[in-house]
Amino acid sequence: NSFIVEPISITCNFVARGGQMDDGPPGYRRFTSQSVHLPPTPWYRKIRIPGFTRRTSAYTNAVYTTKYTVFNFVPKNLWEQFHRGANLYFIFIIFLNLVPELEVFGKEIAFIPVLFVLLVTAVKDIFEDYRRYRSDKEVNSKPARVYNRETRSFEVVQWKDVRLGDFVEVLCDAQIPADILLLQSSDTGGVCYIETATLDGETNLKQRQAVLQTHQHQSTAEDVGFFELDALHGEVYCEQPHEKIYEFNGYIAAEEHVPITRSNLLLRSCVLRNTASVIGLVVYAGHETKAFLNNSGPRYKRSQLEKDINIDVIAQVVILIALCLIGAIGNGVWSDMQVGVNTPYFIQRFSPATSGFITFWSFIILLQVIIPISLYVSMEIVKFAQVYFINWDISMYHKATDTPFQCRALNINEDLGQIAYVFSDKTGTLTENDMVFRCCSIGGVNYAHSVNFGSTAESQVSLKAPLVVDNALSDALLDPSTRMDCVEDFFLNIALCNTVVIASKGTHHTLDTILPEDVVYEAESPDEAALIEAARAYGYILTAKSQHSATVHTPHRGPIRFKILKTLEFDSVRKCMSVVVQEVDTNRLVLYSKGADSTIYRNLSRHQSGLPLLSGQHKMADSDPKEIVTEQHLSMYSRLGLRTLCLAKRVISKEEYQKWLHSYTQAQLSVVNKEDLLSESVRGIERQLELLGATGIEDRLQDGVPETIEGLRIAGVNVWVLTGDKQETAISVGHSSKLLSVDMDIMVLNATSQESCMEMLMSRREEINQQLASHSRSSVQSSPRHPLLSLHSVLGGSVSAPPLNRALVLDGLTIEHILSHKAMRATLLEIAKHCRSVLCCRVTPLQKAEVVRLVKEDLGVMTLAVGDGANDVSMIQTANVGVGVAGREGNQAVIASDFSMARFRFLERLLLVHGHWCYSRLANMMLYIFYKNVVSLSRVLEGVIVRKEM
Repeated sequence: NSFIVEPISITCNFVARGGQMDDGPPGYRRFTSQSVHLPPTPWYRKIRIPGFTRRTSAYTNAVYTTKYTVFNFVPKNLWEQFHRGANLYFIFIIFLNLVPELEVFGKEIAFIPVLFVLLVTAVKDIFEDYRRYRSDKEVNSKPARVYNRETRSFEVVQWKDVRLGDFVEVLCDAQIPADILLLQSSDTGGVCYIETATLDGETNLKQRQAVLQTHQHQSTAEDVGFFELDALHGEVYCEQPHEKIYEFNGYIAAEEHVPITRSNLLLRSCVLRNTASVIGLVVYAGHETKAFLNNSGPRYKRSQLEKDINIDVIAQVVILIALCLIGAIGNGVWSDMQVGVNTPYFIQRFSPATSGFITFWSFIILLQVIIPISLYVSMEIVKFAQVYFINWDISMYHKATDTPFQCRALNINEDLGQIAYVFSDKTGTLTENDMVFRCCSIGGVNYAHSVNFGSTAESQVSLKAPLVVDNALSDALLDPSTRMDCVEDFFLNIALCNTVVIASKGTHHTLDTILPEDVVYEAESPDEAALIEAARAYGYILTAKSQHSATVHTPHRGPIRFKILKTLEFDSVRKCMSVVVQEVDTNRLVLYSKGADSTIYRNLSRHQSGLPLLSGQHKMADSDPKEIVTEQHLSMYSRLGLRTLCLAKRVISKEEYQKWLHSYTQAQLSVVNKEDLLSESVRGIERQLELLGATGIEDRLQDGVPETIEGLRIAGVNVWVLTGDKQETAISVGHSSKLLSVDMDIMVLNATSQESCMEMLMSRREEINQQLASHSRSSVQSSPRHPLLSLHSVLGGSVSAPPLNRALVLDGLTIEHILSHKAMRATLLEIAKHCRSVLCCRVTPLQKAEVVRLVKEDLGVMTLAVGDGANDVSMIQTANVGVGVAGREGNQAVIASDFSMARFRFLERLLLVHGHWCYSRLANMMLYIFYKNVVSLSRVLEGVIVRKEM
């Protein structure tokens, strides 16, 4: 056997930087069965098999999220509570009052307020921690099937008893107990299907592939089952645990190195579907699993009001010290005046200086009322109640999906009333993310599918209408001359270049052969679902698919079988996906690619300049007329608000493919600069493409989006939209959502270099300055058509100029230039704060976060980010307040957010109703408590003066 795996005990061994790593790759953590247990290193992990008995492994699968134990609760809880300055202050006052010379009131009475606060907080912490304990116990007690070497069978143990390096068998519809490397599947193709809803909220099935070499060594003996487990041997290298659920790299070292990727990893808490059973090797267990690393628990943030209160408390302390100093100095002076004077009611026991010192601390105790001990407790109670008010709001409950509003962060609800800037994603946030194929361009011919290209986006056919088959395209498919032309390749591209999972109606089990009318598709994205259904409508039906083969039923040639040689998955950098297939009957190797127009056009055979291309830059002098016409069609689709996609192909030779595959495999095995090497290798195959056509997919606006944006802008909230879509598409959606208006001056910045970007910014800034100067000379304070008050003038911010009737549109390359230059960042903000709307197109997830950070830090304003997908997580976490929309792209945005909701329209009520009331209640309560304490202080001082006069 070339690769054998056996249950082992895993301990770890430090490998120092620059030292010998025992043939292990740098950047990985090493685990061997010969070393003693040491803390994990940031380098690599090596699982050697076979090894010792499994029970000696120090890395268990038990998960504990509790903060306390029975023995450490009292000291640990008190330690945490005494980290609050207010609690420490009042403990200090109590100890001062215990000094006989400083005693102002009874010792027992002094303890009551502080003990009450400490007790209430401790009871709350006990209740919360007990709930965590019960949840941990339930999870750790779940059953798992682990291989036992002694009995040579799988035995049932609890999840907490699973160890790193164990073999685990998972049955259909069972949860996966740990992160395991998939070694074998009951499916003949070595694949299995998992549901990741508990991890990222996505209910569609994901396909995973068993490591090919282990699958090839499947035993045929029924008594052994899948593997001859006791005969397996080998070494597995993998990354140190991290929280990125879509990243996993490593390799298996046997007779040859075999790369392993995330397609071979089954994550903890996912559910096995449509597969009888699988066997895997535990590579991450317990607190190292990606599910645990992504579960940060309740989010804790400090609100802006709480920060302001802390400053006010410090000011109160300064006032208290000043009053006490005045009293101490006065006492010292008066005591000095009484020296040698026979005063019957005054017995001078101390010197004037000592008397003043004692009086100072006595006043500290006496005037402590100025510090609001009840403020923090009262704030926590009010915030807790306000969370329930928001969660119980029936107006923010979405009945169609049974999704209520949810407050995930419990202590920043008052920040909702101070938001100055809202940053929103487009797809799935402003739109439904429920795609329908509307039109396409094939070979330079536009097939309109009943779409009126002379209308606006608002007047198009409703999304509720099904796909309308285009008669002209149907006739083209009947023409024998087009069957092997770009029309057929166009639909074969759609049918093969995807990640859909095929099931059958009724049984809903994956089969090797399914009748075309019984096919059910489960796609990872709504775009793929719309495209694959469009191909079905024209007779190109994907009827069978595995990791290495696919069958497409065509209207003229019948079933066509393909070998899937390599799938290059979509990523946000390349913005495209490719698949290399070989037709079984003809042995022809074809690369099918689909992606953004900027990527596909750059990779066409006539455009291999390597320079990034923007919309409208594809019409080079030597361009194919078909490419120019397709570009025009793309512009038409975008102006209607349709999502566009380009499709291309390339016929490659076997020799070229083998040469490329070798370089790609070497890049996969590398652990140094792996991502760069993989990108360079992929560019070597995704080149010299032949354009097939383009598609237009409709994704209509959600109900209430235009009214919500208009309401936020009337309230003085600035709305920015950050999207990865094409510029024309984003502008069209901007018009339909009322982010843009027909009478608005739209400033478009598309810069190809830093120099041109700076020139554009300076020119636009000069235009705005001239317009502002003109307004000033004519004594016009604001445009009569747009009498909007700036929220910053209300909040006392630095950005108080009223916005002009302008909008700013930028693309991703321009934003990249701006973010890399400090002067351009300031110029952009100076322009943007005079614009009513800002629209950023073709931006990456990282650029979204950088734009939010730029506004938040440089303008010093409160920001809110709202999105629905994993690509919005960085933006959501960067903003002061993050809102996740529970949509069709999973729950990763919801998990990372402070508040979650089902529809964008609920944002208006969240900010303008609940945000207003939450901020108003807490601000007024804070003022009341401060003023109450000042009045109480005046009463205390009055009593002291009266006693002195008596």
